[in-house]
Amino acid sequence: MSYNRIIPLSKRNLIKIVDLYQWGLLNQRPKYKSKKEGILKNLKKLEGFIYKNHKGTIVGLITYNIKANKVIIDFVCSKARRKGIVTSLFIKLGKYCLKHNIKEILSRVSSKDKRTMNLYFKKFRFKKYYSKKTNLNFISYRVKIKPSELINFNK
Repeated sequence: MSYNRIIPLSKRNLIKIVDLYQWGLLNQRPKYKSKKEGILKNLKKLEGFIYKNHKGTIVGLITYNIKANKVIIDFVCSKARRKGIVTSLFIKLGKYCLKHNIKEILSRVSSKDKRTMNLYFKKFRFKKYYSKKTNLNFISYRVKIKPSELINFNK
């Protein structure tokens, strides 16, 4: 899969990705609702990459913050499943981190979302470093991986 469809998040395309971000929030487990104004305000504080399909439509997204030489993933979303979009976004993020000498990638994962757990733990082999049972009766995990491990996940 080529990376020429993955481009950095820019102020110019923020409005276009609000709907995708909101759609992703509604399709995650547990479901989470947010107003478009709140999403746009949040996106203005983040960095990320978007994935465009062959028609130029944005179908995938990964957003993150950089703090203390670590990337903290905010959100990952794809409109098409099992097409390699999220995998491509993760690999792009891993390469970005290596290029900018970022040592670790952190994220959060919910025990309610089995697809996401499989992606993080089985496919990419993120490591759990913290877990907490929530009042909504699921476990929230904090996970981490080194960028070199992320881009070499299938070796």
